[in-house]
Amino acid sequence: MTTRPLHHPVMLFAGLGAGSGLLASILTWVIWEAIMPESPFEMPDPTALPHGYIPGLMFGIVIGTAMVRLGRSSGGRAAVFALGTTLSCFIAYLAYFVVPDSGPQIGRLPAYPIAGLVSSGLGGLLIAATGAALYGFMRQVRPVVAVVVIAGVLGAASDVLGPLVTDIGGGVIWKLGAVAFYAIWQGAVAAAMATGLPRETAQEGNP
Repeated sequence: MTTRPLHHPVMLFAGLGAGSGLLASILTWVIWEAIMPESPFEMPDPTALPHGYIPGLMFGIVIGTAMVRLGRSSGGRAAVFALGTTLSCFIAYLAYFVVPDSGPQIGRLPAYPIAGLVSSGLGGLLIAATGAALYGFMRQVRPVVAVVVIAGVLGAASDVLGPLVTDIGGGVIWKLGAVAFYAIWQGAVAAAMATGLPRETAQEGNP
C-alpha cells in the first residue's frame, strides 16, 4: 500500500469533517424534517429518527474513504471505522436525552450544557477508541485527548448558544445553527484526529 504525503493533514481532515457534518445536517435537520417534520426533541422515542446515526455514518464514510484514497487504510478497515463512528455517535445521541433527566431540572440551563458536554465527550471518546483500535496514528495521547476535549466542549457550547440563537432569530436561525454545528463539530473532531498523523514535507527537487 502506497502512502501519499500529507503536507497539512489537520487542514485536510478539518475540511473533510466539515463536509461530512454539513451533509449529515442537511440530510437530517433540513431534508428529513421537511418530509417528516417531527423534531427529536418532540418525539417520545428519539431513536426512531435518523438524527442519531446519520451524522456518525457520514463522518465514518467520508473520513474512512479519504484514508483509503490516501493509502492509510484498507477498504475493510474503513468500513469497520464507519460502523464504529455510527455506533459512537448513536450512543452519544442517546446519552444526550438521558443525562438531563437523570438529575434535578433547573430550566434548560444548566442541565442541557452538561448533557452536551457528557454526550459529545462520550461520542468523541468512542470515536477515538475506534480509531485507536484500527489505526496506529490514533494510538497516541495527543489525538485522543484532543478529540475528547474538543467534542465535549463543542457539545456544551451548542447548548449554551442554541437557546440564545432561538430567542434572537427563531426556528429558521436555529436550523441554520444546527447545520453549522454539525459541520464545526465533525470538522474539529476530524482535525483533532489528524494531529496524530505525521506532517510530511516534500523533499527539495520533488513535486
